[in-house]
Formats: sequence, structure tokens, C-alpha cells
Amino acid sequence: MPNKFSQGAKRWFVGGVAVPLSAKALDHLATRLERAEGKTVLSRGLRASAKVVGKRGSRRSGSTAGAAADRSTSAPGSRAPR
Repeated sequence: MPNKFSQGAKRWFVGGVAVPLSAKALDHLATRLERAEGKTVLSRGLRASAKVVGKRGSRRSGSTAGAAADRSTSAPGSRAPR
């Protein structure tokens, strides 16, 4: 059976639909678990996973990517003036 969807459409679906939905589902599961049993190791893990999945591809200020880019522009072994 031939493939009906292009690579771009598949990538869009995963990045634009599946990843945000999975983050929302993980967060919802964590909320339900916390309501039923209070904060547990599992509920904190689900909430942390939802945050990680939800942050995928976002551009937020204060991210470590910006700091890494700043470091890469300076010459090796050079120091910033004091």
C-alpha cells in the first residue's frame, strides 16, 4: 500500500498535534492522580514529563540554548572584560 502522507505532513502532525496532546494527557493524568491520592512520586513524575514534552520546540527567554549560543561566539580561552 503506497504511503499517502508526505514526510512534511507526518512531521507536522507529530510536532503540531501528537506532542501537545501527549503533554496535555500527561498533565491531566497527574492532576487526577493528585486529586485521588495527593502528591506522589508518580504524579510529580507525570507532571515533570508533561513539562518536558510541552516545552519541546518552544522559544522561551532565559533558555540555556541562548547562553550556549553566546558562549560559542567568543574565542576559545578568551575572557569577558571585568
